Amino acid sequence: MENNKLETISNLFEDSEIRSAWDSEKEEYYFSVVDVIGALTNSNIPRNYWSDLKRKLKQEGSQLHENIVQLKMKATDGKMRETDTLDTKGILRLIESIPSPKAEPFKLWLAKMGNERIDEIFDPEIAMNRAIDYYRNRGYSDKWIEARLKGILDRKKLTDVWKENGIKQNYEYAILTNEIYQSWSGMKASEYKDYKNIRKESLRDNMTDIEVALTDLGEIATRELAKEHRPYGLKANREVAKMGGHTAKVAREDLEKNLGKTVISNSNALDYKYLKTDNLDSNKILKEGKMMNYSYIMGISNIDKLQENNFEIKPYGNNYGISFSSDKIEMFENFIFETLQNGFWNEYLGKEKVFIFKFNDGKIRRYVLSKDNEKEILDLCEEFADCKFESINKMLRDNNFYKETYFKK
Repeated sequence: MENNKLETISNLFEDSEIRSAWDSEKEEYYFSVVDVIGALTNSNIPRNYWSDLKRKLKQEGSQLHENIVQLKMKATDGKMRETDTLDTKGILRLIESIPSPKAEPFKLWLAKMGNERIDEIFDPEIAMNRAIDYYRNRGYSDKWIEARLKGILDRKKLTDVWKENGIKQNYEYAILTNEIYQSWSGMKASEYKDYKNIRKESLRDNMTDIEVALTDLGEIATRELAKEHRPYGLKANREVAKMGGHTAKVAREDLEKNLGKTVISNSNALDYKYLKTDNLDSNKILKEGKMMNYSYIMGISNIDKLQENNFEIKPYGNNYGISFSSDKIEMFENFIFETLQNGFWNEYLGKEKVFIFKFNDGKIRRYVLSKDNEKEILDLCEEFADCKFESINKMLRDNNFYKETYFKK
């Protein structure tokens, strides 16, 4: 099984139809579970096979079932019906759980990929050679590849400066990167990708040389400004990122004035096109009650900003129950970072369970709940609340707001 066949999970099943949907906000695919099971087993009724397997996995302690997202997809009768879906990581875990001869080639492929990544840890040159071969196979020139690798190094220099300036979490790096893009192009990275009709592909790999140059200028300017002014924390670094992006904006506007046309292109380097028909309709999902997020807010006295942006708010004494769609996650998190009182934490429940702790010194830690960090999160909750909880799950289920929303089936 060749690496270049894995454009999406669907391409692994060349002779079977695997229904999928693309979530542009999370930049993730969701695949029909019963379609994958139908392709890998001899079951006449894949839905029943999945029901039995799901029960078995739950009994064995697997958390795979917690990652299921129900979406409406077109059934064989042409009607839109709800079906269980999993993202790419979930589908690969599902394949490993299916005891079928048809699943063995996929399991061998996963083992091969894992072995290759381990080899690259011991010898990073293997990874570099793999990247060079990848670009050459797609028609990029050696000169372009050299510039691309240099751009990766320059980007690493920027993130190193951000790290020195108090930036630790992945979502913080994403926010700062978006500030640079927004400042010079008028679009966040996800919006820029949508404009170019790309999905999980690298944005830079699909830029013109002028777009790459402006991106590099924005990031290099941000790096030098951050080294000079030494902003600390997310809020201060965001202002510097805007300044760096503005430097690229000035260059862009001057060039466009002399050219008499825009330098922002919707072209890409793909040799295939995405169809818009498999995009998730966020309004439809919201109406059906799917892909929503719920948060019980304490330690915040003023929620005017959430009210102004049409978050659903339900008062609970001095606290609030907040409901919002996934496209507002970044806005919600920024609100929490800025307004949550020291010594409090906030969580929101949706596709993921996210916990944000603000310590007495103002420092923030953000966690996405998983089996690996559940004990650490529970310890922090007990420390902040100064009481004991049986488990994270019970603590959340005992909350009346979550009972009425997230856990209501």
